[in-house]
Amino acid sequence: MTTQLLVFPSSAKDKTMNSRIIYPTDDGGVAVIIPAAECGLTIEEIAAKDVPEGKPFKIVDVADIPTDRTFRNAWEFSE
Repeated sequence: MTTQLLVFPSSAKDKTMNSRIIYPTDDGGVAVIIPAAECGLTIEEIAAKDVPEGKPFKIVDVADIPTDRTFRNAWEFSE
């Protein structure tokens, strides 16, 4: 008997839930948008809807966002 390993491509939902949208705030900080689990939108659609017009933004992996929020006011956004 042989065992098969089935690999499925990650879905848009997986990408959305494993991503965050960041953009600079007017006071020099960094805003982080966390998508809702069942929103039904892609991460790109969320960014188009929720990032203020004219603001640069990045879509980053959830692992790129520090878990320690102690110095969150010191975070910087770089393009």
